[in-house]
Amino acid sequence: MRRTKISIVVLTFEDMAKGLSKKTGPYLDVSAEHWANGYIYAASLKGYIKGNADGYFQPGMGITHAEVITALLRTIGYNYFAISEMIIC
Repeated sequence: MRRTKISIVVLTFEDMAKGLSKKTGPYLDVSAEHWANGYIYAASLKGYIKGNADGYFQPGMGITHAEVITALLRTIGYNYFAISEMIIC
C-alpha cells in the first residue's frame, strides 16, 4: 500500500465517521451522543472492528495487541481466509 492510498482511506473514513455521528449505531452501549460514536459506527460498518455477540461494544474496555493487529489487517484488506490461503503448509 502506498502513502497516497492510506491518506485517502483515512480521510474518507474520517468523512464517513463525521456523517454518522449523532446517529444510533449497532451497539447497545454506545449512545448517539458518545464522542466517538461516528468513528465506532463507521469502523463497524467497514468491518474493521466488531463488538460482542450480545450487542455491546464496551468502548471503555482495554484492547489487546491481537485485537489491534486484527483491526489494522482488516483496514488494509486482509482477512482470515486471504491470509490462510497464502500460508503454505
